[in-house]
Amino acid sequence: MERELALEFARVTEAAALAAARWVGRGEKEAADDAADESNV
Repeated sequence: MERELALEFARVTEAAALAAARWVGRGEKEAADDAADESNV
């Protein structure tokens, strides 16, 4: 159970990072935040 939770946490974190990556460095913090949030729906 603990291992499954750790893997799920890693999966969600990776999905959020990949979704926000296109906005990083462009001064679009809100867009990056929104993309990360939407990736975990």
